Amino acid sequence: MQVDHNRLPNVDDPFFQHVFKIFIITLETLFTTLAPIVLAILAFFAVIIFIIVFIVYLFTALAPKQTPSKSTPSSISDASSSDVDEKKRLEIEIEFLSELMKSRQERLEQLSKSE
Repeated sequence: MQVDHNRLPNVDDPFFQHVFKIFIITLETLFTTLAPIVLAILAFFAVIIFIIVFIVYLFTALAPKQTPSKSTPSSISDASSSDVDEKKRLEIEIEFLSELMKSRQERLEQLSKSE
């Protein structure tokens, strides 16, 4: 990097102008040298993280799925509990639908009487 000697502070410059010129030259040097380096480091780590995430995704997508075997005792107990849950759910549904049917019949009777 070539330094512009016209921008360097003179001995005759006032103090604040001298400090200001040095400050500006320092900032310019830092940004022209450090900004590309920082951006390159960030881009490098972004690419590395992307590669790691892609590899993890491939391993999880291509891994065989673990399915529980049907012959284990835990699956038998799960099946019986799911049957009980299904039975209870059906009983609740039937009760709800029968109450709904009664309310609809009462409403129909009210409408037929009002005509």
